[in-house]
Amino acid sequence: MRKFFLYLSNEFNRFWQIEVLTSSCTITITEGRVGTFGKVTNRVCASEKEALKEAVMMAYEKQREGYFEGQEGFIKRYELPRLLKESLLTERTFIIRDQKVALPPAPDIRLISVLVEHQHDLICPGSAVGQDPYGHLHGVYCTTAYELAMLRDDTIDRRLIWLPLLELYARWDAVQKQIYIYPDRTWSDIEQDIAGYLDPAPGDPGRHHNIECSYAIWDYFDFKPYNLPERINEIINTPAENRRERAEEFMKQYEMRLLRHPATEYMEDAYNALVTLYHLIGQWYEEDADYYKAVKWFERSLLIVHQLTPSQIRVFADIFLQLSFCYLEMSRFDLSLLYINLYQRYDPTSQDACEQIRDSIERSRALYEKAMESYWKALETVTAESYEEAIRITHQALDVAPNDPALHFNLACFYSIIRHYQDALYYFEQALRKGFNDEEKIRNDEDLRNIRDQKEFAEILNKYFR
Repeated sequence: MRKFFLYLSNEFNRFWQIEVLTSSCTITITEGRVGTFGKVTNRVCASEKEALKEAVMMAYEKQREGYFEGQEGFIKRYELPRLLKESLLTERTFIIRDQKVALPPAPDIRLISVLVEHQHDLICPGSAVGQDPYGHLHGVYCTTAYELAMLRDDTIDRRLIWLPLLELYARWDAVQKQIYIYPDRTWSDIEQDIAGYLDPAPGDPGRHHNIECSYAIWDYFDFKPYNLPERINEIINTPAENRRERAEEFMKQYEMRLLRHPATEYMEDAYNALVTLYHLIGQWYEEDADYYKAVKWFERSLLIVHQLTPSQIRVFADIFLQLSFCYLEMSRFDLSLLYINLYQRYDPTSQDACEQIRDSIERSRALYEKAMESYWKALETVTAESYEEAIRITHQALDVAPNDPALHFNLACFYSIIRHYQDALYYFEQALRKGFNDEEKIRNDEDLRNIRDQKEFAEILNKYFR
């Protein structure tokens, strides 16, 4: 079991992750501000069953506090060096250039994206040999780093960093987009002279070892073209019949290059454009009444949105509104209320409208629950010989909840039993399209045995469970 939860607020966003290691009956919790390494705690339970039960209760309590389950994302959290973690138990501060510079405690260390512009004319002893595969494009190389300290004013922006992929300490000059590495230095060396490593004197050659003198950065970093926002805008303005194909091509080439690194202010336009593209794709599926896929794309945008500041999130507040409407169509009322509340948090002027929407959600919930109660009672009276009556009752329930995946799955089962193969296959695909994902039932439910050998059944499975 592994679950990831988010809490969005007007001050800062937090994450809470819980994982049960069944082999050791251990619950591992990682929590902190979004974008930080986070505090890790472990608890050993008497048995696997006890660990799972306790983890479920802890997750439930977090949801009561206002956290909601989200996607963990693709940013890898590498382990910090042992000496660094042991040293940074509390915050320490230094004065550099009349500025207070802080070394945060280990749980508060931020994950950041560091960008490097390849210097084609760089010549130095031991320089890495190789051909820049993206030399014909204008852009930067990017990797994830841990930010240990920052010195910033109107003219400079320097960060003392740990590069986990190379296992090196370094200094990133964000203005020049260059990294200077300290290949032979341990944390014990660096912490004795934080100022010297973060803000070295111009004549100190030991503190100006450009990373490209030792590494071909394209072997370790992801390339990001500067024109990503323009590329995405071209997709948005493409004629409707070609738009999805163009979007898929872009995703294959560039999506993970952005998602596996933290959103950075130095490429804010690119990340914002990707959110806009996700939003647009979600709207396409919403217009097709494919609410399950629409939700997947709207929620994918939250992988970026939850890393932003409250003022930046307000720009994308409509995503919460559309998630609320989609979940309402899917009869997922708790999630519909969750997202309408988030929408109001980031758009306080919408309070009256949100009150009306909440009332509508609650009325829809009451109708749904009443209809489902009648549905299950009616099914109890159905005998094994009267599946036509079960089908009629289920269609009545669909009039109230047309996007309920379980109802479509039940219809597939009933039609399969009476050997109406095409109807069974149609409702089976509709169930999967609308989000039915109980793979055990899909593959083993006896009621579907009559269509399981049909060629179309395998095709539908491959379409939704690749």
